[in-house]
Amino acid sequence: MLEMFRTSLGPVDPVVTTFAIAVSAIMLVWVGASRANLEPSARRQLGILISLVIAAWYGMAVAMGRMGIFFAAPDLALPRIPFPIVLPVAAAIWIMMRSASVQALIDAVPFGWLTIIQVYRTLGVTFIGLWAVDRLPGEFALAAGWGDIIVGVVAIPVALMAATGHHASPITLRAWNLFGVADLIVAVAMGFLTSPGPYQLLALDRPNLLISAYPLVMVPIFAVPLSFILHAAGFIKLRRMAAANSPNAQQSVIGAAT
Repeated sequence: MLEMFRTSLGPVDPVVTTFAIAVSAIMLVWVGASRANLEPSARRQLGILISLVIAAWYGMAVAMGRMGIFFAAPDLALPRIPFPIVLPVAAAIWIMMRSASVQALIDAVPFGWLTIIQVYRTLGVTFIGLWAVDRLPGEFALAAGWGDIIVGVVAIPVALMAATGHHASPITLRAWNLFGVADLIVAVAMGFLTSPGPYQLLALDRPNLLISAYPLVMVPIFAVPLSFILHAAGFIKLRRMAAANSPNAQQSVIGAAT
């Protein structure tokens, strides 16, 4: 059955595309690590550590996806696919909120880079294509596909705005991040409600089997949580920028200087 789903994707290879996304994320880490306000050895160690975590995460996702661990089945009391989404995101947010080194890395990543990386979300067009050939239910494919396309396309002008220092960029970046998170939540919810199981409320005549089958399962178990983490990093960066630019922070700097 899993082989049937693989061939139904045609020329699309989610394994290759998610590998490219993983490589892009590692490159982004090294951009931040090379500029972070840390000792050279600490920058190098941080870059290596996070890169290894991303590589191991990707490898585990491929291995577990190929084993069919997350394949939706009507007899499962609790769907397994939410776990590889929630756990990495929760762990990453906890680390980003508590680690001064990781925060220094986030501070050092230009906002334009942190935004433009998510141009990969335009690959949501794949969902539209699979719906058009009757491989995915419209309730999931149209919501997730169009939402991702909008996020990916809009990432380009938003990144340019941030890179040129446009005065409206913090508001725009916050709005784009909020929309991107909302799109992910909708996509996860619709995938949950259209997949076979006790909580399936939609697409009863055409269950969403393909999204939990390898290789397309690489999208929800790797690309989706990574996107959540990138948005979380954006919010943390915005908050730290606002705190650094607050009158109290500036007064502290002046007081320290005098």
